[in-house]
Amino acid sequence: MRQIYTSIGIADNEGNFPIKKLFELSESIDNLELPQEESLKKQLLLLQQIHPDFATCQNSTSTILQGVILNNSNLEFNKCVVNRVYDKSDNDKKPVLYVYADLAEAGKKFYYANKDSNTFIELEQQEFTEKFECYEADLEKHKGLRPWEISEKEEIIEDLTKSSGKIIAVEGEER
Repeated sequence: MRQIYTSIGIADNEGNFPIKKLFELSESIDNLELPQEESLKKQLLLLQQIHPDFATCQNSTSTILQGVILNNSNLEFNKCVVNRVYDKSDNDKKPVLYVYADLAEAGKKFYYANKDSNTFIELEQQEFTEKFECYEADLEKHKGLRPWEISEKEEIIEDLTKSSGKIIAVEGEER
């Protein structure tokens, strides 16, 4: 199987998948024991570099964020949400992947995956809420509240085929 995957470019010459490299590099960032905000930024930058289609392949990006990037011991969140919003100026309401992280040290941080620049862009909360809106279905689940307005724990929805794509990591070790 590895030979087949290597021959079609899914695996490298040794038969290793790119996710293995991502795991190793993510762990090495975590081992640096940087301030949480700096660690989070480095993890997001790593994802951009290793997974160039991260902004358009939102389901795989959500899975990678949940399973690897945001699951490091140095990142202790009061709350962390990975989901989709839409740009208020977009009549088609195309999904935009975002990460909302309430870091114990740095407070609330908002990043969105910009498809044009293929980067995560950080915005202040006010800028983020002026630019983006949650989908109605997500708002209905929480009585009209956005994730950053909710203080209670939320359960992780892992099967993206049965959800809006929302993956949530909350409160330290309970991610």
